[in-house]
Amino acid sequence: MSDPTNRINSFRRLLWTCLGVYWFALMLAIHWPMPFHASHFVRFDDKFVHLALYGGLALILCPLVDFLFAGWTPWKRVASIVAAVALQGGLDELTQPLTQRTTDILDLVADTCGAILAVLIYRAWFRRMMPSVERGALPPP
Repeated sequence: MSDPTNRINSFRRLLWTCLGVYWFALMLAIHWPMPFHASHFVRFDDKFVHLALYGGLALILCPLVDFLFAGWTPWKRVASIVAAVALQGGLDELTQPLTQRTTDILDLVADTCGAILAVLIYRAWFRRMMPSVERGALPPP
């Protein structure tokens, strides 16, 4: 294997590791039981936390989806990332009552908005940093 191929494979392994660690930490953070009744203490800034956490998840998924589904159109990759993050947010909201946390539809909205914002930032950065010839020439997995 050539050196660029080794670096690409190392980068992919690093992305998968980051995704696993981040997803595990996200599950712990979202499902950690609250020691108090949530409705008395949770404020609106909780939505910004959701936006940032699920935006981070989307940012890790962006290059992974680009590597795994290089043949897909950019819009299809963007839609799949936003859908996956929204699905994860929905599942998190449905399972939070199991750990004495409250379900809030606005948390799901913030999760999805975080994914959309992250994907837009990533795509804008990708378009700016990569020459147009190289954008379509991502190596297959």
